[in-house]
Amino acid sequence: MLKPIELNNITEEHILGNWRVQSKILNRSDPESPFATAEEHHFLKDSIYKTLNGEDLLGKWVLFLETDIIKSPLLKFTLKNQAVNTIITLLLYTDDKEHAQLTIYFDTGLELVLLKN
Repeated sequence: MLKPIELNNITEEHILGNWRVQSKILNRSDPESPFATAEEHHFLKDSIYKTLNGEDLLGKWVLFLETDIIKSPLLKFTLKNQAVNTIITLLLYTDDKEHAQLTIYFDTGLELVLLKN
């Protein structure tokens, strides 16, 4: 059973791993962007980010815990020399930490629900 992780308690260890897209909502986001077209997202050690969407794209990611304004953790990406910001809106984990669900909302309007198992 998936249980929520308190947003202020999210660490890089929670994010590390291979995630596949369960669902996405484009809103006003570019449907051809690397984040919108990828079916898998890999958060690797040393802040390396890899996405698979027909071609391997490498970039960087960093978890930033905002406490002054938003009070939600942010994921900041650099991909193809472009910075992209997201807010983590939900993180669920099983007790054994084997399965998880991550929901992130991009500043472009894209929302992704990712699964890790």
